[in-house]
Order: sequence, then C-alpha cells, then structure tokens
Amino acid sequence: MIGFSFTAANDGKASTSAQVSGKAYGASYIAPTPAHLTTAVSDMEIAYTDAAGRTNSNAAKINLGSGEIGGLTLTSQPLGVYTFQLGITINDDVTFSGIDTDIFIIQMTGNLVVAAGMEVKLAGGAKAENIFWQVAGNVVVGAGAHMEGILLVKTKVFFETGSSLNGRILAQTAAVLQKATITSQL
Repeated sequence: MIGFSFTAANDGKASTSAQVSGKAYGASYIAPTPAHLTTAVSDMEIAYTDAAGRTNSNAAKINLGSGEIGGLTLTSQPLGVYTFQLGITINDDVTFSGIDTDIFIIQMTGNLVVAAGMEVKLAGGAKAENIFWQVAGNVVVGAGAHMEGILLVKTKVFFETGSSLNGRILAQTAAVLQKATITSQL
C-alpha cells in the first residue's frame, strides 16, 4: 500500500497507521502473516465464485433498468439475487429494503459506477453485511458518494475524494482510496 504512514509492529507481523483503524498486513511480513493473507485471498475468491454462481430465475430481476438502478428500491422477496449481463450505474440514490436477515446478491458482468454524491441506502432493517456486490469489471465510487455492502470485485476499486463505504472491499487486483472513508461494522 502506498500513501500511508506505516509503523511496523515490534513482532514484524503487521503495521499501524494514524490513517487506518486497526492493523495493516503485507505479504512480505513475518510468518504467519503471508499464510494468513493467502487464506484470505482464497476465501475471497471462493466468495466471489459463489456469488457469481447463484441462480436467478426471476426475469424481473435480470438486467433491471438496463443496468441503471438509481432511483429504485431493491427487495429480497421472493429472491434477493439481481443479475446484470452488463454494468450497473447509480445516477440517483438506490435503496435496499428488507428485514435484517434478508440477503441481496447483485451480480454483474461489467463495471459498477456510482455517480458523485449518490447514496446506497438501507430501509426496513436491511443490513450492509447482507448485501454482496459481485463485480466482474471494476468499481468507481464518485466524489461524495456513499455505498453499503461487501464489494467482491474481480479487478479494481476506486473511491474518489469524500466517498464512503459501510462494508468491505475485497478486490482481486487493486483498491484505490482517494481520501475516502471505509467503515466495517460487520
């Protein structure tokens, strides 16, 4: 990771930074950190493949809005899987509505682009920890935009200045945070 001021822990297994809550880990750190990171990457790839492989037989939840989901309210009933054989754009706020145990899986073969200042909102008890964005392309979250959920991304994620996420970023190639706030209360 670049752009962070890291201080190595005395045991050499992690680092801390005033810019990060918790610890940061790297593949070049002392064992068992590299093995733990390998396991974490494998687990993320399994989660990505699982989310991508979920079946969606509800035609109303396939290519909804031709990929523009801004202004919509997404529900988990009768099934919380939404499939897009293209990218998704969010040019207006989008809401996930459900109870606290509802699961949402948003599958896409393209990119996810959230316009500046837009918000992903939760209603009715829906939780960020139950929203999975499976993205085959890349993710761009515009300046001042807010996301909810777990990003399972095949390529890279870019959060622009002032953007935020309540959730986690699990990207297979890169995560670029430009003065962004990522909160994981999951």
